[in-house]
Amino acid sequence: MNKHCDLHLHLSGSISKELLIEFAKSDDNKKAIDDIETADVLKMFKIIHDLTNSPERIEASTENVINTSTADYLEIRTTPRYFSSTTPLRHSVGAFVAGLKKHPKKAKGLLSINRYMHDVKSAQKIIEIALEFPDHIVGIDISGINPEGIRILQGDDLKQIVETILNSSLGLAIHIGELNLEKDSIDSTIALNAIDQWLDQNQIDCFGKIRLGHALFLEEDHKRIIRKHRLPIEICPSCHRYLGAWNKSEGHPVQQVYSDKDSPIVIGTDDTLIFSTNFQRELALARKELPYSLENQCNYRFTHNP
Repeated sequence: MNKHCDLHLHLSGSISKELLIEFAKSDDNKKAIDDIETADVLKMFKIIHDLTNSPERIEASTENVINTSTADYLEIRTTPRYFSSTTPLRHSVGAFVAGLKKHPKKAKGLLSINRYMHDVKSAQKIIEIALEFPDHIVGIDISGINPEGIRILQGDDLKQIVETILNSSLGLAIHIGELNLEKDSIDSTIALNAIDQWLDQNQIDCFGKIRLGHALFLEEDHKRIIRKHRLPIEICPSCHRYLGAWNKSEGHPVQQVYSDKDSPIVIGTDDTLIFSTNFQRELALARKELPYSLENQCNYRFTHNP
């Protein structure tokens, strides 16, 4: 029987509502309790950030996401954070790893670099910390979405970080083409060209090393590189419907890249709390509306057999 692997989910957006309310009650934060029931997406992310305000809560949140997932195996991604001006960044990573350690066969972690928050020096630091936990941190996620924001990590700095990850023992999961914006397209070109050159030089299979997140808005040159190396693409069905990138009456944008049933497509939940979903629902939606067999998704994880 094939295992079900959720390879694209963010820790903060996948905490259960029950645990979030428990944190708010512990803080006697009545406003947060009320807001949890009515908040829109952006407000909910702020509520989650404010309530997961200690290493203990990061550890508890990690366990919660693992225990409530309907998938057999997870690769959970989270952005390291400072809890105070005197707390080292690795404290939050240590708490994340502590939660992962309790379920070593079911879950591994990715550390996230946010293109709107981290410069090249900060990104290098996150990679260095990830390499300190080889049994539990298996990759780096490059992400960050802010239509109005200015990207800090871009251009040659982005290329440098992509190459650093590729030359390390870590997997690379990079969000590309998430928004239909020029800055997204420019970054996609930089990242995909770096990946293309690296794969050509090293002559290795990209499976288990590289995954592309979303890939909704792509230029023809982007699609050419993706097809050339059969780069796996992570599709998050409910998220893509919410963003308006995948209309019910139309095919998914990724079908313009891959059309055969055995394409390297990975189904992820992205944020189960934010999008009110779970892995089984996302898989059912994908199987109903997409032309892919989705039988070998676990082949694209950054670890050996779970």
